[in-house]
Amino acid sequence: MALCSSLLCKEPNAPVGTPLQLSAERFGSVPKTYIFTSEDKAITYGLQQKMVERVPVNRTYTLQTSHSPFLSRPGELADLLLNL
Repeated sequence: MALCSSLLCKEPNAPVGTPLQLSAERFGSVPKTYIFTSEDKAITYGLQQKMVERVPVNRTYTLQTSHSPFLSRPGELADLLLNL
């Protein structure tokens, strides 16, 4: 956990407020997969479900992890990603 804390840094806020220009021809044509993190406290499972409803995806998977499965279950996440 000390390593994780030492790697944290400030992030710019502008990208959060910058409107996106998405089109059905480009963004809509890309197959989408979403990995739910069921124990996430930063983006709750309910909010994740709403996000998937707003932008439909082709496949979903669920990991019983918090917001950072790459730290808590890196092998499981890697296997899932490699098999997409």
